[in-house]
Amino acid sequence: MSAGNWLRLFLVLVGGIVMWMTLVSLARRKFTDQFCMLWGLMALCMILGGIFLNPTEISRYISNAGLLLVMIVFAGILYLAWCFSREISALTRKNQELAMQLSLLNQEHDQVQKLLQELTKQTKDEMWR
Repeated sequence: MSAGNWLRLFLVLVGGIVMWMTLVSLARRKFTDQFCMLWGLMALCMILGGIFLNPTEISRYISNAGLLLVMIVFAGILYLAWCFSREISALTRKNQELAMQLSLLNQEHDQVQKLLQELTKQTKDEMWR
């Protein structure tokens, strides 16, 4: 098998794996919707690139060992980006949750402050009577 065919096979397999992992992450709510769309689009591009591109002259520029090294480095960078995306999604959800809790605390604070003002006003009125 030539280096070009190995590259095509690699792109299709990695694209399929990324697509599957994206769908699973969406179902488990590990990613936000924007990251799922981004990763799904990237997986689709990898699959289509592996199907339609035909790098016949790649073996002139890179050896099989070099291509293997490039594929391993690419997979490592892809995994690192995946982990960063997962962490950013978790932090985004945590930030939204904290914003909702802060809003509820602000509402409660306003209610307590109004009640305190009413009590202070009643106390002043009773003192002057």
